[in-house]
Amino acid sequence: MTGYTAEEIKAGGIDLLHGQQTDKLQIAKLSQAMRNQESCAIEVVFYKKGGQPYWASLAIAPVANADGQVNNYIAIERDITERMNYLTAIEEQNKQLRDIAWSQSHIVRAPLARIIGLTEMATDAKNRNYCLRFCLS
Repeated sequence: MTGYTAEEIKAGGIDLLHGQQTDKLQIAKLSQAMRNQESCAIEVVFYKKGGQPYWASLAIAPVANADGQVNNYIAIERDITERMNYLTAIEEQNKQLRDIAWSQSHIVRAPLARIIGLTEMATDAKNRNYCLRFCLS
């Protein structure tokens, strides 16, 4: 999945996968869990050997020996790029819909409300003389 060999990963560790968009707080959460010998799950941007970013869901769990001492970790990583891209597209679409809603409520409705108000005022018999003088002057 990453393009690295097992030997390269063993030698360089997870740091090989870090890059510019890798969330340092998520990596710190992972490191803290390992120091505390706890399970942990994160979602983070990692980088393949060729430099291409991808979203990963990474879950780790400590593995204890017969004496109860943690001597290894098991890690399961899944590529969730497609899901994260889908969520990003939905968020962008929601932003566009909010912009359209704002435009409808501020740019279109306000002048329309004024026109409707003036029309109602002009058609009201009590205001007809005033409106005629106002509109004609």
